[in-house]
Amino acid sequence: MKRENKERAITLIALVITIIVLLILAGVTLNILVGKNGLLGKSEEAKFKAKMSAIAEEWKLYVAENVTESLGQIDTKQLYAGGNIIYDIIADEEIEMNIGLIKKIREILKEVGEEEEKFTMGFEGELYYVSRNTIENNQQQVQWCKEIGIKIWEYKGRSDSKTVNGDYKLIKRSIFMHSKTRCRICKGKNEICQRKK
Repeated sequence: MKRENKERAITLIALVITIIVLLILAGVTLNILVGKNGLLGKSEEAKFKAKMSAIAEEWKLYVAENVTESLGQIDTKQLYAGGNIIYDIIADEEIEMNIGLIKKIREILKEVGEEEEKFTMGFEGELYYVSRNTIENNQQQVQWCKEIGIKIWEYKGRSDSKTVNGDYKLIKRSIFMHSKTRCRICKGKNEICQRKK
């Protein structure tokens, strides 16, 4: 009886040790796969950097071709490209520029897909990654772009109104305020509705 109990105890201890070892191995494996510097994270980083590097190369070629075609007469500061983001930035940050100069970035750079169009912009001959909190993995992508030499444009997002010299001003058919009245310009109409604050 004593011998049988002793053997059972050893078997139970061996089982517990095996389970602990398997849990440790599972933890290490998961960390290697999905950890901060895991295989999945590294593959995502490599994919993003490769894509952005290709876009940056295409942008450099686009700028160089424009300079060559114009025999050096074009000012690279007149080269703009982007999607909706560039128009939002111009409106919100009150940048003065000729809207007619903006080219659709997906038409001139084949590497730019629908996703990249949300955060890639050519401005005054330079390529920018537009940093926005609404973009998934934004902080990581900012870091990766810095590592491959792409400039960062910090953009906080459009606001409904902007203060200029102490007054609220209209931005893109939104709300503007001044003194004691709040006004709203109705989309597609010329009438102004006045309401008391």
